[in-house]
Amino acid sequence: ISGTTVAQGTLTFNSDGSYSFSPAAGFVGPINIVYEVCGGSPVDCAKATLHILVNPAPTLINDAQTAYVNIPATGNISTNDVTPAGTTYGQPAAITGATITVGANGTYTFTATAAGTYTYTVPVCAPGQTTNCPTETLVITVPVNTLTDDAQTAYVNIPTSGNISTNDVVPAGTTYGQPAAITGATITVNANGTYSFTATVAGTYTYTVPVCAPGQTTNCPTETLVITVTNLTNPIITPDFSVTNVKVPVIGNLSTNDNVPNGTTYGLPSAS
Repeated sequence: ISGTTVAQGTLTFNSDGSYSFSPAAGFVGPINIVYEVCGGSPVDCAKATLHILVNPAPTLINDAQTAYVNIPATGNISTNDVTPAGTTYGQPAAITGATITVGANGTYTFTATAAGTYTYTVPVCAPGQTTNCPTETLVITVPVNTLTDDAQTAYVNIPTSGNISTNDVVPAGTTYGQPAAITGATITVNANGTYSFTATVAGTYTYTVPVCAPGQTTNCPTETLVITVTNLTNPIITPDFSVTNVKVPVIGNLSTNDNVPNGTTYGLPSAS
């Protein structure tokens, strides 16, 4: 047998024709091994060549992804890797709070039931390799999604506005949906959480607003907006007094001692 060197690797050739070859660290390229088979009576020998090609080590690049609670996410960790044809990706160890399935081609599906950072170690096996496979890391971040209910007061026939997203903790791209209509009032909720509301009848209006994470269109979590509407009987306008000197500016706020509904505006007085 001839054709291998220590720099190329270690070859074990058995009398029954079986063999094993372990490439040396850093070696890449073809190896041509000439071997001889003898048998028969009288003994006759013939030579043949065993060709072994050692491929370069794969280039595995770690991956990162963002997902959202209870919303399936998909991806492909093989996209940025350089691997030989026939490479297979294995299933990483499970982590509490989420499930992941990795296909042999590197595609995966992931669903989390709790916010957090999930770090998976994925084995990547060359064709025919079943043990000691190199690995790459997939890190999936699931941000916290905290929805806080809101309350507002309004007056009959006086428009009011607000923003229910102000006290929420949600990922960028979250959208707020339109709640079901309630007789006696109209409300318009915009995708960014701002809203406008007008009631024609006093009462308590409780709206359930869907809040959808990016890409989510069904089964969105909800928060509640409660608007209490009262009749405006007699607004209380209290006269104001201020003292100043000639050519000395004075500032103040007429509304401080008044009892008026939200949205009341003060106009420019006439000259006297």
